[in-house]
Amino acid sequence: MNQLLGDFQEIKLRLFSDRRIIIENYKKLKDINNDMIVIDNYIIVGNFLKIRKMDPMMIEIYGEINEIIIG
Repeated sequence: MNQLLGDFQEIKLRLFSDRRIIIENYKKLKDINNDMIVIDNYIIVGNFLKIRKMDPMMIEIYGEINEIIIG
C-alpha cells in the first residue's frame, strides 16, 4: 500500500433500481432511524429504511430512498 495514503480507503456507494444502496469501506454508522441513516459523511433520507446486511466493510440499506446528502 502507498505509505502516503496510510489507512485511507475510498468509500464506495452503489445505487440499485430495486430500492437498495450498498456502501463499502465505511468507517462509522453514526445514526439510524426509520427515515434517516447517517454513515460517515453520507445522510440517506427516505421512508421505511432498513439495514439488510452489515459487516465491518459493507452496509446494505433497503427502503424508499428519497435523497442522499454528502457533506
